Amino acid sequence: MGNSKRRTRLDKNELTLVWNGLANKKSFYELAEKNPVIDGISRGRIKRARLELLELNEVEAGQLPKKIQDYRRAELAKERVELGIAGGEALVETRVTQKSYEETPHKQKMWELAGKLMHEINMPWIMVSFIVELKPQRLLYADSRGRSQYPPIIIAENEKISIEISIEGKGEIDHIHKGLRSHLETGGFSKVLDDIGIWKQGIADNLVRCHKLLRLARKKIEKSYNVSVPIDYRGQPGFTMHFPMTICAEGIEQARGSNHFRDFSYRYEGLGLSFGAYLIYQGVQNQDLKPYEAAHRKLRKRCASWKQTREIAEQRNSLYETQADIRQQMQKFIDMERLPGQCELCS
Repeated sequence: MGNSKRRTRLDKNELTLVWNGLANKKSFYELAEKNPVIDGISRGRIKRARLELLELNEVEAGQLPKKIQDYRRAELAKERVELGIAGGEALVETRVTQKSYEETPHKQKMWELAGKLMHEINMPWIMVSFIVELKPQRLLYADSRGRSQYPPIIIAENEKISIEISIEGKGEIDHIHKGLRSHLETGGFSKVLDDIGIWKQGIADNLVRCHKLLRLARKKIEKSYNVSVPIDYRGQPGFTMHFPMTICAEGIEQARGSNHFRDFSYRYEGLGLSFGAYLIYQGVQNQDLKPYEAAHRKLRKRCASWKQTREIAEQRNSLYETQADIRQQMQKFIDMERLPGQCELCS
């Protein structure tokens, strides 16, 4: 297909997903205007996919499904009216000429890295935020498609937690990440880099606080029942780590003003007691599990009022605000007609 340089920013699957979304749902583009990410694709990439569709020549467009052709034809007709240009091909030629300055491999790479960075600015969900053991490790969390949901969490020998962001990459590609940092710094977006540093440190500190809160709840259970709550569940009778973890998670979410866990129900399946989708206690034959449901309910209510819980909740609300500001600025950077700033790699 023509205009291959522009399309190197998006793979074929992304283009197909966006084009079908545009053709089948009138609200798809409106949703993209209001949300940073739709179906795993950022707003900026959706806009560029739409531009690519409009810039196809008639031979290329004729190979697409009829619904997508109809959408493209209607959009070109709208823009012909707005721009006063007669004929779709003339509009395509004007579009390509106006945007030819973007089509260098370096600038394309900067847009791609900026989109990846924006995707990485995603605070771990509360149930992922409880690290049971602070042992040296690199924690990764992926969605059903195998894509990373949150930035990697690094735990060092001294139990120090840090957050890994691609813009701080090292080794052979470090010069590329330095290029993006330079474009942000010299293009009027230096505050984004400062905010990312604050956000990363805040996430690391919040994870430590969540670890300590989980440890506190776990000790209360162990002391009350004279048992040990195992780190790993292997089918043995007794408490699972999800018992104290769900107590802490709901306490934090309640303190944040969220009702996410409030509608979770208790379920009895065989010998197990679950809270929502989480197994919290495994019983033995003929054991009454009602007292453990009552204990869980009681601790859920108490935990929301603990000082540690409230402090974690306040910090998470602040981090979500910082995260939203960073994403908004990164989206502005991505949506700009010309690549802001410069770096030593610019030709």
